[in-house]
Amino acid sequence: MAVHLMLKYAESMLEDGLWTEDSMRSESPVHDDDFDWVMAGEVFVQDTDILSLFDETLDGIDDPESELNQQIRMGDYRPSAWFVPFNNMPRRDGRRPFRR
Repeated sequence: MAVHLMLKYAESMLEDGLWTEDSMRSESPVHDDDFDWVMAGEVFVQDTDILSLFDETLDGIDDPESELNQQIRMGDYRPSAWFVPFNNMPRRDGRRPFRR
């Protein structure tokens, strides 16, 4: 969800003139796709299921027992499952320290 929000706000701030392309660039070389927000979402986000949680007409879709959740094979999006890794991703080595 954080990545969805960062991309949304970055695009909005650029459109609203609160940021400029120059202020958003780093020391990296310029590329034609630098501000392609749709592609960034496709590259950085595994899926968009979490966005369904903000649709009031889909209340309860976070529960893996709900009919709609099972139809679209969304999975468990209840708060207790927020920090459980996806099954198709390797778990982080618990012996590896966090960067500070």
